Amino acid sequence: RNGSAAPSAKAHDDPDPMPDHSQMILDNAGDAYVAIDADGIIIGWNRAAERVYGYSRDEALGAFMPDLIMPSEYRHDHDVGIERYKLTGRGVVAERFVELEAIRKGGERFPIEMAFWGIEHDGQWQFHSFARDITERKVREAELDHRARYDEATGLKNRAAPVESRTQ
Repeated sequence: RNGSAAPSAKAHDDPDPMPDHSQMILDNAGDAYVAIDADGIIIGWNRAAERVYGYSRDEALGAFMPDLIMPSEYRHDHDVGIERYKLTGRGVVAERFVELEAIRKGGERFPIEMAFWGIEHDGQWQFHSFARDITERKVREAELDHRARYDEATGLKNRAAPVESRTQ
């Protein structure tokens, strides 16, 4: 390719050239992408999902998503939320980032920030999500909180800490 931005003749003939490039685009996204069908079966998985969750695309595709990466205590709310979304087209946590926990292949629980949305196409629902591992951010936040509450030299609570704890 010569770097030209001019579209090819094929692009003009093909009414929707994006599907050929969709997986490449998703694989280059920094966040983990997971898509499921209405039954919770994984139908989409990118490279970042491989890194974050520890499963290869081949291992993930066709698997039941809640069994693979979701803590059991979230499953009821997840199922109720999916059914609500299918009925109303809206969800309590849909289309905004929320903090949750997920499970890696080895069983390790870890914090994620995730956004999801549903798409109905020809009467069939699919649900898509982007998530990022926020473990490092949570560690930094805990360190900053500790520094704010405790004197580094003495290890004793700062004067403001008792006042804060009474107002919380």
